[in-house]
Amino acid sequence: NRDVAYIITRGEKEAFLKLTSDEARDKFIDRFWAIRNPTPGSPANAYKDEIYRRISYANAHFTIGSGEEGWRTDRGRTYITLGPPQQTQKFYGAPNLRPIEIWFYSNTNPALPSFFNVMFYQRDSIGDFRYYSPYMDGPDKLVTGMEAINDPQAALKLIQSSVGPEVAHVAQSLIPGEPLDPYGMIRLQSDILTQSLRAL
Repeated sequence: NRDVAYIITRGEKEAFLKLTSDEARDKFIDRFWAIRNPTPGSPANAYKDEIYRRISYANAHFTIGSGEEGWRTDRGRTYITLGPPQQTQKFYGAPNLRPIEIWFYSNTNPALPSFFNVMFYQRDSIGDFRYYSPYMDGPDKLVTGMEAINDPQAALKLIQSSVGPEVAHVAQSLIPGEPLDPYGMIRLQSDILTQSLRAL
């Protein structure tokens, strides 16, 4: 429910829940980590150590303000699953903008694009940072004030004037270099990416 929540397969979880003795569970756990050991047969398991390091980091850095343990948050899930991002940008206190974090990843998992961003934002300018979805949320959810309510084009102008065109691009697409619709229509590729992150 915690240590391997994001890395155990559905089949493994079902098999584990059917076990009836502590001895069988202990053997299952030993095998679970052994098959993931990058150096088979070695008593040291760098993969296991890294997962526990990521959980510890998530709890230390993403718990404050979230109302739950850091590993349970969207940032914690992403950090544990994909590891530290190659690059981060944080926009706290920018004019007309909710607090935002953008994490950049490259070549992390075959189920994901080669390069992509993950955007997190505080929906009410307080509390936990949640996944941002360009299609489901839309740029107008990233800005404060009344002038861009239900108006993505106005929101994009506010984002661009506040923090620049790069963030305005990410607000429309999490995939760097993806062509944007000149009329502001949001494609579904970024939402497919976000769903893939949740399903990893």
